[in-house]
Amino acid sequence: MAFIDWLSIHQEHPKHEIYGDQMVFRVDLKTGEQVSGSPSESDHEGSYSTTLKIRSNGTRVSVRGNPSKFNRVDNVFGINSLSACVAIFNKVLSDLGLPLFTRCSELNHYQSTESSKSSAVSNGAVITRIDITSNYSVGQGNVDQYLKALSTQWIGHGQRPHIYANGQTVEWGRQQTNKKGSSYIYYKVYSKHHELKNNTTKKLSLNDTESLYLKQLIDWTEQQGIARAEVSLKRLWLKRHGFSYFGLFKEQDIFNQLKPFEVMMKRLEVTPMNIKTVSQKLLDEGICNSPQSANSTDRIYQQWLHGEYFDFNKRSLQTHRARLRCIGIDIALPCDLTRSPILFESKKTIKVKQTQIPSWYIRPVNYLQLVS
Repeated sequence: MAFIDWLSIHQEHPKHEIYGDQMVFRVDLKTGEQVSGSPSESDHEGSYSTTLKIRSNGTRVSVRGNPSKFNRVDNVFGINSLSACVAIFNKVLSDLGLPLFTRCSELNHYQSTESSKSSAVSNGAVITRIDITSNYSVGQGNVDQYLKALSTQWIGHGQRPHIYANGQTVEWGRQQTNKKGSSYIYYKVYSKHHELKNNTTKKLSLNDTESLYLKQLIDWTEQQGIARAEVSLKRLWLKRHGFSYFGLFKEQDIFNQLKPFEVMMKRLEVTPMNIKTVSQKLLDEGICNSPQSANSTDRIYQQWLHGEYFDFNKRSLQTHRARLRCIGIDIALPCDLTRSPILFESKKTIKVKQTQIPSWYIRPVNYLQLVS
């Protein structure tokens, strides 16, 4: 089950009350004249220390936050409908007396000057970020090893992996070594048990029933060995792929953006295999058509194990790399035997499956009637 873990959205409306935390004014330093003013975001607090960031400059209403988490003890499983997420935001806007988000029904293009690029204007809500996530069970005690194996894999269109120092998160789409995330698209997989356990100290004023429920949930995520996959789709990506305008695309299509994880996990399918059987694996999978080509690729793999670096401008090395990536080995990354998928596979078989929601899990409230 895939669901939405973050949503940033805005919409233009007829003039209404300004809403925010503080007014920020721009002043012309030459004349001292006030040029414009804009409100900063206000933190709208819900239960369990959850918040949404809301502001309105009098015409544009903007909301961003995690609709699956708002007013809930946890978000191990969340809301699998974009319309339902917008409804949660609309419930808050309605309580504040602000205009609600609506679906787009038309999209118009205009051009300010003959030489300028055309711009699109909709009559509904515009999405600038949406995070899609899904839980995978890898078995108790297997999450750390599985994340190490994932950190040997590239994802999407050549996005390099990066594993956090604590070994609990692997990410792709890191712009710089000291900068997390991406302004376009960003992937990550992390241990949900580790994240949930470390965030329990932030849960204030829980009653006894809620505390017991949360403890049960934390223990259950450990027993299941939950690795959570998440893709964050940013403004530029949404615009380029036609997902900016709420109501003008099929909601199911947005959840298909988790497929790169499925491709990567299939490539890293964990089955018993010994280091010496790489060439046989290439033949068994139909990746190589002859023992000669399989042995040739195996030799490159052995060189990589011994720390050799390669010139990937050579077509032959590109071919060897492509073959090895089909069985979960990427020789473009430095060899690290502590997270090698081959050594990992030789130790145990780890089965990856979609996590099923337990019968006792408390699901989020539905406010779908607040979306027009």
